[in-house]
Amino acid sequence: MDAPPKPLPYADEVEDPHGELLDRVGYDVLPFLRLGGEGRARVRFSGDVTLPGGRTWDMFIAPQVLGYYGAFFGALTAGPSTVGIADGVGWLALASIGGVMF
Repeated sequence: MDAPPKPLPYADEVEDPHGELLDRVGYDVLPFLRLGGEGRARVRFSGDVTLPGGRTWDMFIAPQVLGYYGAFFGALTAGPSTVGIADGVGWLALASIGGVMF
């Protein structure tokens, strides 16, 4: 059995560089509700560190529902993903809440 892959390094670690592309779109359907989508793709440029399953890339793309009121928000994102999956495609589900101060 092979050893588990090493985690990806931080962007400032030049010996194992990778790149990411993140896109988020949305449309306000109500004064407090936005419907949209989010996606991310990540690719290894060089080095011997690989992602689970020996991949040099991973990605997810998912619809998103975002509710907000004043300085507070909550979001639910769920869809197909290859992030952290050794073989095939899995599912991502992410719930977040937060606020801003300014």
